[in-house]
Amino acid sequence: MFPQRRTRTFRSFVLRALATRVLVFVACAAALLLGHQLAAGGGGRTQVAITEHVSHVPSWTLADATSFPGCVPSSRWVQGTPAPAVVVQGVAAPGHREIGFGAAWELNHDASPSNDVWVLGVCP
Repeated sequence: MFPQRRTRTFRSFVLRALATRVLVFVACAAALLLGHQLAAGGGGRTQVAITEHVSHVPSWTLADATSFPGCVPSSRWVQGTPAPAVVVQGVAAPGHREIGFGAAWELNHDASPSNDVWVLGVCP
């Protein structure tokens, strides 16, 4: 009445189970890799190129406080309050200087990354 059930060997069972799991893993890995490549776009190369040139991030020092009296570190600057001047260091050029806030904004928001500046302090 019922058909006879065919017995399978252990080897065929393992191959069947393993093959389906390998196919699912390969499909998931390919989808994740494709998603990562699409998300990276072309911006990944630019980010790597810029970070290769940065050897260290400058910070506010006691010498800066002495050289620029009345200025405070940018970490103590209250966001949203305008400042007439900021103390900056060029990304490509050493040395700290005081420039207008608008000038620093323009340098950091133009098309050329070579003239960007680090904002170290704020001069209220």
